[in-house]
Amino acid sequence: MISALQKANKSVWILISANLLVFVLVVSSVSMGVLTLNLYSGFFTKDVASIAEIIPIAGALSQLGIILWSISFAVTAFSVLLLQAGQNRQLMLMLSLLNLVLVADDTFQIHEKFFPRLFGLSELTLIGFEAAILLIIVTRFYTTIAKYSHRFLFLAFFWFSVSLSVDFFIAESIFPNWHHLLEDGPKFVGIVNWAFFCIATSYFIVQE
Repeated sequence: MISALQKANKSVWILISANLLVFVLVVSSVSMGVLTLNLYSGFFTKDVASIAEIIPIAGALSQLGIILWSISFAVTAFSVLLLQAGQNRQLMLMLSLLNLVLVADDTFQIHEKFFPRLFGLSELTLIGFEAAILLIIVTRFYTTIAKYSHRFLFLAFFWFSVSLSVDFFIAESIFPNWHHLLEDGPKFVGIVNWAFFCIATSYFIVQE
């Protein structure tokens, strides 16, 4: 009985400590941004539409895409916790890490803004890195992917390729009012298929 109470108390203190750690990290990060960039704290904590004073549905497709990236990360990361050490767990781990990079990239526009401005690198650099990681995953775990969810992955490849083709080969001046839809529409469909790929792969692997 005493041992059970001690374990329960230990779990509570671990939970409290974890919460305090998250709070300290959030406050420290925002404070650093405020002091470094001379901005008010709400710039980092409030909704973008509220800061820019625009209607909330602005960027709706982009926000939905970020939600799907996040779901893909959450599902694959949780699968890592459920699986025993082995090839399937390695696949889920690599997918979860790739999803983490993808959601961070899309949320903070890393390949579009940060890489070119901070490092002088082309936005293709990070895209190429992400593509290389995906190629490694497909090559190494081809049998498992082909067994469970290759159709979703193929469709994701197709729609991402369409989006990138519009971005790099069709000038915005040709379709000034529709260019972003022609680029971001296929990208969103690609993200949907990618999410289904991650969910289906995780489900069938965990069920084995």
